[in-house]
Amino acid sequence: MKVTSIIQATVLSLALTVSLAAPAFAQAKPVPPQEQTTEQKLTLPDGMTEEDFKKLPPQIQEMIKQMSAMQAGVGDPDKLSPAQYEKIYDDVWNLVAMRDVYAEHLGNWAEWRYKFKGKLTTKAATESAIQEMLSSLGEHWTAYTSSADIEAMKALSQAGVFDLGMMITDRPNADGNFSVFGVIFDTPAYKSAIRKGDVILRIKNLKADSKSSDWQVVKGMTKIQVEDLLRGPAKTPIFVEYSRNGGPPVQVQLVVMEPGKKEVKARMAPNGVCHVWMPQFDEESINGFINGMLTVLDKAQGNYKGCVIDFRGNPGGLFEQAKKIGALFLPKGFSVSTKTREGREVKVERIEVLPNFPFDVEGATPELRQLKLDVQKMPCVVLIDESSASASEVVTGILKGNRRCVVVGTRSWGKGMGYFPQRLPLGGQLTISSLIYYPPDRDNPQSIGIDINGVGINPDIVVERAFGDIDNQLEFAMDLISKDNGQRIDEILKANYAPAIERKDAAANPIGTVATAGILALILAAFGGVILNVHVRRKRQEEAEEGKINDRQKKNKRY
Repeated sequence: MKVTSIIQATVLSLALTVSLAAPAFAQAKPVPPQEQTTEQKLTLPDGMTEEDFKKLPPQIQEMIKQMSAMQAGVGDPDKLSPAQYEKIYDDVWNLVAMRDVYAEHLGNWAEWRYKFKGKLTTKAATESAIQEMLSSLGEHWTAYTSSADIEAMKALSQAGVFDLGMMITDRPNADGNFSVFGVIFDTPAYKSAIRKGDVILRIKNLKADSKSSDWQVVKGMTKIQVEDLLRGPAKTPIFVEYSRNGGPPVQVQLVVMEPGKKEVKARMAPNGVCHVWMPQFDEESINGFINGMLTVLDKAQGNYKGCVIDFRGNPGGLFEQAKKIGALFLPKGFSVSTKTREGREVKVERIEVLPNFPFDVEGATPELRQLKLDVQKMPCVVLIDESSASASEVVTGILKGNRRCVVVGTRSWGKGMGYFPQRLPLGGQLTISSLIYYPPDRDNPQSIGIDINGVGINPDIVVERAFGDIDNQLEFAMDLISKDNGQRIDEILKANYAPAIERKDAAANPIGTVATAGILALILAAFGGVILNVHVRRKRQEEAEEGKINDRQKKNKRY
């Protein structure tokens, strides 16, 4: 199962040129993007509107146009000619060569361009070749999901077969077993003791039509075989044996559940804290988040102490929509940096997002205006976990980097990048890692930001979740706000976010940082005066020497 995420940025301008140094790559240059004709209908990725498309960087727009143009006039994917299959394969090679933001992974990319020349005579062979080619990059998000896999997932859903909410790695480990790549919020896997990084050793699936109810050893299996053992009809018991950090095997029982509808949940807890859980970033969820929170606060009639923004299990989504949360909580605006690639040119830009304008609430009631002002100032906690990814991580980083909230939970997924899923003429879905986001670095605000890919966002306070139905993380976050009227929040923010120079000066000089800065300025000024005096004296000496030389030259000059 793949977490689908579409994240976007605004126009980029600063260009940096990088070298794709591998000689093999230089011998097979990618074809520049082709202009789209007016006759071609633009097919946008699922969930993207034309308005969203217009806000994307030009190079990302061009990539989507290319992917859309590939679908035009191809015909029945099962009845294409070998030349058409080879063109589709070559188009994918070109897109990755021109657009994949991780250029350092393309050192041996030239080897794949003609590797299957003359061998692509069927749809299945072409899809298999594309998958093999993309898997060589070692990127989870540059991948191809075949049409057969898509149809199989549809069939399972229609048959009432569900998974445990446990994602495994694309390839087996060195020992032949698979590791847990992530767990999805509010699923049987999430509520169990299993965590990201655990190694699966054996599985026992007790579904009614199973040919065997014995333990199945994972070592030597394919990813598809393992995933099949981790799913079944609702209420099916499944036992999983796993190991953590090389420790002894641990067995746990999980029961398959039908997934519930993912929609925003907003409520006011008895302790006066507003809790809003947001499952993903799309237009519906963003509107549900804002309207739900404001409605709950309005009903409380001023009897509220703060809010908990719950991003646990949020895989991300539209970054254009995610900006609205930042604007809601940050009255002074915020910034975020992005990176994309087009051929040999890498483009990086720091995007400044302005605060809301007064006319943004034009026509709003005085009560609504006051609520929005309260939201900008009230104590705030963001809850994250290992299944918080993409846009939810970027927004968490923005709020954290601007000293607006305290982050509680466990380290997030580590996916500060975007890809754009698009169907190919073969019927499968292609994704390419095409955009990287850098949330602001609180310790170095002038830098490009922090790279969270493969790292994630570290919480200010680590609270490991208990397995079962007790939500200890949420209880901790609420207590942080409800006790002492949010004073604890202010203390944590001041302790965590005081600039390093202020902490150092305050500790070393009891007079204070202002006095220290003044003394430092006087020392620099005096030192500068000495340097200037030396420079003037040296200049005068040089001029005097030049005068003596000129006098000697005049005396020795012959006419």
